[in-house]
Amino acid sequence: MGLSIFRKDFWSNGNRIKRLYPVFAAVLSGLCLTACTDMPSAEAETAETEETEPQENETFGDLRFTVHMDGGEEDIVFWGDGVSLYYYFLPSGAGTGSLTVGTKNGITLRRESEPEEARISFSDGDHLNGIACGETYLLGCHDQNDYLYEAPVVFMQGANVYSAFIKTESGSIQNVLDDKNYKEKGSMLIADPQGSVVYQGELSYIKGRGNGSWWSFKKPFNIKLARSADLLGMGNARKWCLINMEQDFSLIRDKLSYDMAKAAGMRYSPDSEYIDLWIDGAYNGLYLLTDRIDISEASVDITDLEAATEAVNLDPLDTYPLSYTDNAVGHSGDRFYAQIPNDPADITGGYLLEVDKSYPEDKVTRFNTQEIRSVTLKSPEYASQAQTEYISDFISKMETALENPGSDAYKNYIDERSWAKMYVLNETLANNDFMTSSQYFYKDADNGEGVSLLYAGPAWDMDLILDFKETVALPVNCLWQQSREWFRDLMKNESFKETALAEYRDTFRPLEKELLEEGIDRYLEITEVSARMNYIRWPMVVPEGTGGSRDGAADVMKKYLSERLDFLDDLWLNGTVYHTVRVTSDRHALQDGDSHYFIYYMVPDGEPMGEIGSINVVPALGNAEEGYIFKGWYYGTQGDLGEPFDPQAPVTKDTTVCALYEPL
Repeated sequence: MGLSIFRKDFWSNGNRIKRLYPVFAAVLSGLCLTACTDMPSAEAETAETEETEPQENETFGDLRFTVHMDGGEEDIVFWGDGVSLYYYFLPSGAGTGSLTVGTKNGITLRRESEPEEARISFSDGDHLNGIACGETYLLGCHDQNDYLYEAPVVFMQGANVYSAFIKTESGSIQNVLDDKNYKEKGSMLIADPQGSVVYQGELSYIKGRGNGSWWSFKKPFNIKLARSADLLGMGNARKWCLINMEQDFSLIRDKLSYDMAKAAGMRYSPDSEYIDLWIDGAYNGLYLLTDRIDISEASVDITDLEAATEAVNLDPLDTYPLSYTDNAVGHSGDRFYAQIPNDPADITGGYLLEVDKSYPEDKVTRFNTQEIRSVTLKSPEYASQAQTEYISDFISKMETALENPGSDAYKNYIDERSWAKMYVLNETLANNDFMTSSQYFYKDADNGEGVSLLYAGPAWDMDLILDFKETVALPVNCLWQQSREWFRDLMKNESFKETALAEYRDTFRPLEKELLEEGIDRYLEITEVSARMNYIRWPMVVPEGTGGSRDGAADVMKKYLSERLDFLDDLWLNGTVYHTVRVTSDRHALQDGDSHYFIYYMVPDGEPMGEIGSINVVPALGNAEEGYIFKGWYYGTQGDLGEPFDPQAPVTKDTTVCALYEPL
């Protein structure tokens, strides 16, 4: 019998298996991941296996393979690619010899290339000794009439990473996938890369998480343990994140950023570990398990103002009505808060703030400043009017101090070193989310010792770094500095700039050189095997220039980082004179309206700017509103146009170039 596949209606609704039809033999390249022992001979295995009498109908969806680990066991169910293959994805450290079959009527297995008489029979409870990972087998399943159906199956096994198994209380994760805020109870088991169980406990819930990432096919999750636990040596906590990494083809950008932040001494940088994730027995891909950014001993360990507020109020904070005050002129001063009746005696901290311009309406309490819309109160999530006004006023005074480049008054409001580290981390890695979303700051209580400072951090959400996508990546010779509020003003202050450049020279540059030499390759090697499983389970969009391979993705990252460091060395360390060319589009003619419509190129004195690539202008030229046409680049602004832009003209001063659009 040749290689066969199921009719489409089986894959779509999971009904009993239909009659199979022969098709072409599938050739799988790059699937030989971890080698198991050789397949036993047909004669030896058949002699040892007793025939079982089929009693009731059985489909491949009814089969279970139980993987036995040191300290626990979990069922693994198949995943079908919807075209021609089943996959059974196995955890690190547990070969097929640890698998036992869960079957009513028995199964058979033979290599795709072997004849029918080479079938090996397995009964309920038998171990699958000798199956080779990465090869295609024909798995046979008997129905109640002893009719043998066969379908192609590949066993694959992870390596080098932890394995997490989540069981939902209902037996299905579908309600969570349908509603980000739906909470499902369950349990979780985690095994180390050698296959030994290192955690087992109940979950208060698993739920969706993220803003833009929630709209991925591969969903990210938040989990809350029933009891606080030290997961994988990352500290005691109840709340944890499962980061999906779907936008990052390399699957390493978040991890290397968090590790770099920690190595650079950035306080409260999140711990993280790779895990292969199974939900209700089905493999769900490679994830990054991290601390959840909140005020707690395991994350940002400062005064818990939310807990102090709960202690002086009778009702849960989320039961009080929400309100806001607005400023009649613009949005500066708008405040959104909860009508909480009682405040603790000290409301000076702690506060955990997030700059999130992309999804402000999703947040409960927040405020707008002269510079930024909006700043979210991550904690207290339900802040009172007095608390919202206190921290809003503090930020307003801080902004005023930042706007004076000849004064050190800003040092009365911010911790200079933490801000310098945060700026250099984001600028050197060219993080597209820098000061747009997921930018955290925290302030502890004064505790009678004067005003406590606002710290920058922890680093978070770093998947859009190092040329993550050619069409929207920051050009190598551009700076976020001039277009990112707060840091734009700070880098005009010589004292802060000196601190930032020292952090670059002494801390981040050596770390990033190490990344170039071996770090990127090391992260890729650790995740190589599980990444291949992940790519099968979730086919990812492959960025241009990678050649469709992880090696190609690594080359893109290395090339970008190398050129970025050369540019910053020249700009910050070598004293070369650069001029700023501000490139801007007409916001009124663009679909994205008020979103980022300018970018800053740095050009050495006397050298030409070169062509302005439309792909590097955000938004791209293709986003013009219907009824407008792009006419070209001009010196000046929309209100004061000069001559047409000359890409070969030497740049001898700071200048502005704008895109001209005309209505049709």
